[in-house]
Amino acid sequence: DYSLGEPARSISHMIIQPTPDQAFHAVNLLKKHNFAFVKCSDNGRFRYAILAFRSLEPPATANRIAASDSLEECMTFVMSDTGGIKVLKKELWGERVRLVSVPQDHALNVTR
Repeated sequence: DYSLGEPARSISHMIIQPTPDQAFHAVNLLKKHNFAFVKCSDNGRFRYAILAFRSLEPPATANRIAASDSLEECMTFVMSDTGGIKVLKKELWGERVRLVSVPQDHALNVTR
């Protein structure tokens, strides 16, 4: 069983697609409340998380000015039981998200 924020214990617990394109398409199938492993930028480890929601966000720019027609699709993952989140732009999904290979009903150990 995994808890939110726990690092992957084995590479075999993650589904690793053979190509970046296949990885993106697999991650794009995630639905709200599905679990995945999300790569952390601080140490590069994949941690167990839950997809909270998808959204359209303005691109992060140096001057924070963006046209309303240039919104980017994002996924927001809850990364810990204390509410830590990670927002990933669509262009990073295939690189920073891996699907869980263990059965979903055995993977969760979160108090709700």
